[in-house]
Amino acid sequence: MPIILNNSNIEIQYNTGSSYVIETVKSDLYFRDVYFPRESSSNSATWTDNGYTVTAKVSDAVYASRFVYYLFNHIITSQDHYHSLQSYTATGNTYAGATRFKTFAGIAISVDFGRSIYPKRMRIAPRPLVTGYTGTQFIVGAPKAFKIFASDDASCWNDNNHSSWTQIHDQTTSLSYVNEQYTIVNFTANLPKYRYYTMVVLSTVGNYASGYMQFSEWNVGGDEKIDVPQGAQWTYSSNNPNVYHLGYVGIGTTSPEYNLDVRGNIYTSIGGYTGSTLTTWSITSDRRIKENIVKASYEKCLENVNKIELYNFNFKDNCVNTNDKHQLGFIAQEVREVYPKAVEVNKMILNTNETIDDILTLNTTQIDYTLYGAVKNLIEKIDNIDIELENLGSNITYNKDLIRNTSNIFSIITSNISITTSNIFTGTSNISITTSNISIKTSNIFISTSNIPTETSNIPT
Repeated sequence: MPIILNNSNIEIQYNTGSSYVIETVKSDLYFRDVYFPRESSSNSATWTDNGYTVTAKVSDAVYASRFVYYLFNHIITSQDHYHSLQSYTATGNTYAGATRFKTFAGIAISVDFGRSIYPKRMRIAPRPLVTGYTGTQFIVGAPKAFKIFASDDASCWNDNNHSSWTQIHDQTTSLSYVNEQYTIVNFTANLPKYRYYTMVVLSTVGNYASGYMQFSEWNVGGDEKIDVPQGAQWTYSSNNPNVYHLGYVGIGTTSPEYNLDVRGNIYTSIGGYTGSTLTTWSITSDRRIKENIVKASYEKCLENVNKIELYNFNFKDNCVNTNDKHQLGFIAQEVREVYPKAVEVNKMILNTNETIDDILTLNTTQIDYTLYGAVKNLIEKIDNIDIELENLGSNITYNKDLIRNTSNIFSIITSNISITTSNIFTGTSNISITTSNISIKTSNIFISTSNIPTETSNIPT
């Protein structure tokens, strides 16, 4: 979007899709210095300002050749000033005629800008001091008490009842005029836009015996917001060099619903910043705007994550505007082979003004969803392992109890065997042994002599 300086104005050219439109943001926000041809009617004038037809008129007759258009030519001289015919009293300097605007008696000066503007201030310049005048006599005849009315209704221009006009300023005391200088008058803040403006002068400054009203300039302006068919209304002020907008801004839409409403892609070469803890976009996810809802395959998500490699790499010079060119990330071509929905094709302009028309970009939101599905699959796997471990633990406890019961059985059987053996040995005292008929192999028999009594008296010799 080229910006062209034109005298004290700034021209902004932008492409609307079919043609270029030129709008002007005025650095002083008043009328441009243009050539005004002398009109045949002394109390009305029409001229062109930046392509708009501007019309001015005054309710009363004009003195000699001091026409009304002198009030808007941005020239402060003793010759180029507006001068009314005798209208104000020599004492009190009040208007001597009948009611001219609404219920107010006073000369009414009106201007049609040809387009609506948002008024912020106005400025007035008195007639310069001329030869023969001394002291502060240059302000004699300048407006003292006056009211400013505005309207955006086209019917107001020829409405003798003035019903559609709104008062936006009431000046009850004299301004601090300075010779050959403008005096600024600020309006109430945040006024709506108006196309038509009228100043009704109720009284004048000084004691002018002839009753004339005379001054050099009256301009309405302020922080003008451009009003173009596309809806752009941008504000510029010489006190604030920033260009800003006080309402919603739409790109790709004529009806924005947010502070910045973009219907299309947004590109930035170095990223962005946030002033809050929110670091991601808010995504519309209401069930009411969705259909064909089915559960995703977590197994497939894990499979896709396993197939995508993560790399360390450096961005080439003149490709990405970042101080840290060493980055961690993916390769779009590889991601596209695994997960096509995560890759989009866009256009990129390099720092060398070279254009890559089919640059691949990643939709990281889709990758985030895939990672979420993969994590859910891993959680399911861990839950299954926990269940298997619990089952294995219960089996181990059962086997321990079985072994413990078996040892008890063995203990019972062994004790019973021991009792039987003792009974057998006890009975050996009743056995008569004839050593001559019995061959005893002591190597194969263990004899517990403690349990067999030795009685040699019963053994024949």
